[in-house]
Amino acid sequence: MVDVTSDGSSSSALALAVAARCTGGRLVCVCRDIEALKQTKSQIEEFELGDVVSFRVGVDACEVVKQYKNIDFAVVDHRIKDCDELLLAMDMDPNWSVVVVSNLCSGRGRVVGAASSVHARKCRGGGIESATLPVGGGMEVTRIGKSISSRSRVSKRSTSKRTFLICEE
Repeated sequence: MVDVTSDGSSSSALALAVAARCTGGRLVCVCRDIEALKQTKSQIEEFELGDVVSFRVGVDACEVVKQYKNIDFAVVDHRIKDCDELLLAMDMDPNWSVVVVSNLCSGRGRVVGAASSVHARKCRGGGIESATLPVGGGMEVTRIGKSISSRSRVSKRSTSKRTFLICEE
């Protein structure tokens, strides 16, 4: 999982770290400023989740995400510079992955559906579903998968239910 934020303090980082621990995955937190990241890093360490989280600070986010292949889940802050280029640079798992773009109403112009259109160009023949939600500063959730409609039918019959809760001040 990848969490890219503009200001270092990510409300989703702790939840993603817990999800990484539960699934046997890893979380990479990318931001520009070490000072802004200190609070998030201390929370991660307080809950003893440091072994599943890597912090990449002061680096170009596009260069960081290019190092990872088949990303399952990504949260990207729309306020970061060159957000669309970052989305294009991500190698999302074409079989099943999710991209969340947060802070859509940050004052910058945004074409709703841009995340899904970026990934649709990369996932030829794959299914793309996207929804814009009025949560926090607005978010776009895009699900990528080769056969979303058939996978949905299967998941209704068999798999366990997952619940994600994001709380913001």
